[in-house]
Amino acid sequence: MKFKNSIATVDLMGGLGNQLFQICFANYLKENGVNVYLSEEWFSKDRQLNILPNRKPIFDLNHFDLKRTSRKNQLNFKFFERVSEIPIIQKKLNKKIFQRFTGHSFHINDIKKYNKFWGYWHNLKFIENQKDFIANSLIKNTLYSENLKDNIGKTLIHIRKSDYKIINEILPKTYYLESLEIIKNSVGLNSYDIFIDEENYDYQDDIFQNASNVYCDINEDPIITFSKMMNYSNYILANSTFSLFPAFLSENKSSKILYPQPWFVQQAYDTPVKPNWIPVERN
Repeated sequence: MKFKNSIATVDLMGGLGNQLFQICFANYLKENGVNVYLSEEWFSKDRQLNILPNRKPIFDLNHFDLKRTSRKNQLNFKFFERVSEIPIIQKKLNKKIFQRFTGHSFHINDIKKYNKFWGYWHNLKFIENQKDFIANSLIKNTLYSENLKDNIGKTLIHIRKSDYKIINEILPKTYYLESLEIIKNSVGLNSYDIFIDEENYDYQDDIFQNASNVYCDINEDPIITFSKMMNYSNYILANSTFSLFPAFLSENKSSKILYPQPWFVQQAYDTPVKPNWIPVERN
């Protein structure tokens, strides 16, 4: 293969949805012949800094047929990073031998001999052809497989709050009300369930009062919650990859999947959604 002599380290970081994007990105590199390793170093650093101390690696990488990086590899990449910061070395060597990539976008032709990928890689390009890869890998996890049911045709609403308060990205109520109206007019709306990551929600609010079920067990293993979110046909997404992936994996021909536009207001962001999904303005 063209890139068989190239080596890459992809850093895992964030929660379940983010890690799944990074795993898909690593598999994308692997499918292009790159020797790929995943690093979990971010989690130990994150706990030390107490930024998101509850974050941890979610998945067994063996289920995805991907490799965890070795201590030797980590040291090699740290060496290349330090050396590449020296201006004269950076000019003569770095562009050919080593490069550190960040963000959400990447072109495979930019690959070097040694490559470090530090980012979330929220890009439809890296998941659109990997539905079977994701599904076949996830099913190996017992917590996931035991909670899957037949797609029941119901509607799921995902409300993300918790850490989104810090970054001022909580979606307004108007987004959910408008989305519910669209679902009602397009497929009918006999019932819907809500998944929320905060236990102290306002149960008197009409959105919650009209829900069939509200799931908010913040202590539940995220794999279990994620698998329960797979059992729906229609999705009103939060601006979160935690609900994006169940929608992506469970979608069928009759599904209606709605998402907030813009996804984020505090940062520029190309939303990694499919063209047939329905944008709803977050007024």
